[in-house]
Amino acid sequence: MRFRVRKTAHLLERVGLAMAGAACGLFVGAYVGSAIPSLTTQGFLLLMMLLGVVGFYLGIDTPLDTLASAADSLRPDLVVVSAVSAERVAANAPELRDLARRHRVALGGAGAAGGAAEEVGAIALQGDLVAEAGRVTALVQSTRS
Repeated sequence: MRFRVRKTAHLLERVGLAMAGAACGLFVGAYVGSAIPSLTTQGFLLLMMLLGVVGFYLGIDTPLDTLASAADSLRPDLVVVSAVSAERVAANAPELRDLARRHRVALGGAGAAGGAAEEVGAIALQGDLVAEAGRVTALVQSTRS
């Protein structure tokens, strides 16, 4: 019985994330469509919603080895990782340290508190969303100049 309840809760969580992804995809599609008139079709909006659904549904709990492989291939200016608790950061500390040695890493969420980000060699993102978005933008721009 307990197993079934957990599986149902997990499924509901994923469906909620998928719906949030669809809403984000719709927003991005509408925003892009307002700037590029040829992308205002219903098909484009539907595609963006589907990409949002897939991204949010599959994007949670991305394995760090997959993230590291993508970062090695794409060479981003900044890799941002969100962690729900310091325990999750501690459990994945070796992989995060290895990632931080090869790339500039920022750690956000509740897991960045208490020095957990610094322990793995990451930049801590602990402020409010707007302030940290500005900080991330400045970090990325500093690597490009």
